Amino acid sequence: MSQAEETLWSQYEDLGLIGMGAFSKVRKARHRLTGVVVAIKALEKQRRIYAVVLEVEVMKMLDHPNTPSLFQIVDTKDTIYLVMELCHRDLMEHIYWNGCLQEDEARQIFKQILDAISYCHSHGIVHQDIKPDNIMVDDRGKVTVIDFGLATRFLPGQMLTRYCGAYKYMPPEAILRQSYDGPKKDMWSLGVLLFFMVTRTMPFNAKTLTELKEEIVKGDYQFPQALSEELKDLIRLLLTVDPERRPTTAEVINHPWLEQGQGGSDSRPPLPRQPDTNIISAMEFMRFDADDIVEALRERRYDRTMATYLLLKYQARCRVGDQAEDKPVCPGTTPFPTPTDRAAFPVAPKMRHPAPVFRTLSSGLAAQEQPDDGPQAEPKEIRTASLPNLHISWPKKKPSAKQSPPCPHPADISDRATEPSNRGLRGRLKALRSRIQGCLRRLFHRRHLHLFRKRVSPQQAADIQEDDEAPVSQEDTSMCIPCVCGRRGKVRPS
Repeated sequence: MSQAEETLWSQYEDLGLIGMGAFSKVRKARHRLTGVVVAIKALEKQRRIYAVVLEVEVMKMLDHPNTPSLFQIVDTKDTIYLVMELCHRDLMEHIYWNGCLQEDEARQIFKQILDAISYCHSHGIVHQDIKPDNIMVDDRGKVTVIDFGLATRFLPGQMLTRYCGAYKYMPPEAILRQSYDGPKKDMWSLGVLLFFMVTRTMPFNAKTLTELKEEIVKGDYQFPQALSEELKDLIRLLLTVDPERRPTTAEVINHPWLEQGQGGSDSRPPLPRQPDTNIISAMEFMRFDADDIVEALRERRYDRTMATYLLLKYQARCRVGDQAEDKPVCPGTTPFPTPTDRAAFPVAPKMRHPAPVFRTLSSGLAAQEQPDDGPQAEPKEIRTASLPNLHISWPKKKPSAKQSPPCPHPADISDRATEPSNRGLRGRLKALRSRIQGCLRRLFHRRHLHLFRKRVSPQQAADIQEDDEAPVSQEDTSMCIPCVCGRRGKVRPS
């Protein structure tokens, strides 16, 4: 992965692949700063650098509500990444789920498509690939014309010779491999699209390619009975075989069938010469420089800075659209969220405590020292901010002389002293050492000292017995160790 790609994916969170073409892939991603979900289209340059550059130029020119918004461009050695507005469902899926469209719904959708194509033709752009797969419709009925990979720029009166697009949507002059007028080709494709929207069938649907070519050249198709006469008249105009008599977008807009009802889309205002001060304030909160923001917008760099500005602008526009039905928005101010608005700038969720990875700490020796008939003490619970719950049993009070526990056997003490620690905790070893020392203090009486000596001679054993029978003097009390039984004894050095 190149440095430019690493920079791109550091700004966006990859959410998976959503589409794939012959020379491109489209992935869903989320902008990390603003949280806006976008579509990232990867265009492979492989010996088609001219087509890729042309698509990038066309996308830069588009600024219409029914065309996708371009946010950022990242150019690498083998690929160009286009960060664009994400659209969720195409018209083909919408028709197959809901059946053929009623004329009122079809009129609202077709008006928006016609607005977008008219905008493209007025800016010298011909789409060349109009079909239901490239028309996106959201839940509110907003239409977006996508996929300008085959789009071509033209001059007024210029004839084109590039044959591309879906075969069933191509006009007769393109089927016959003749030079054609680009906008008139789009108008024929719009007629086929409108026929499919209201009937859910294709006007030209022969089984073989030869028969399909003959039907398209002759303009041989049949209308169903349920369509209105105004709609049939509009489809006949769009599917006119002679391109000279085929209408333009300006002529179709005034057709009686389209004048019924209301629809279309409001024009999107172009990028203002003076950037929105509210957005600049929010970006300064994100550690952007105000002068760099203005410079990126003036030069139209489509870099990280300009992408953040456009995404925040897009986020504010979407919020206005969501609230339009609830309450009107003052047209003099931009309803842009402030940095303290948690809905626009959500606070990162706090980290949860991980699953307990430490074992429960309990004093096994203390449990063993408890009497069998006595009740078990409940372990106390300690909660900390960074560690899971640790159950620690605190040491009990020192037993009194009247109820002193029985002294364990020296062999048991030796086993406990040499038992390896599985906890690996310094406090555990310290507590174990303290308990061993306490037991040894109670056990190391001189009359039991011969049990811990490796070799004891008969003479030494006799001396020990004599010393046990002899009284303890006042001078020897400093060398005596208290025992559990309350007696004192002198420890003789070996």
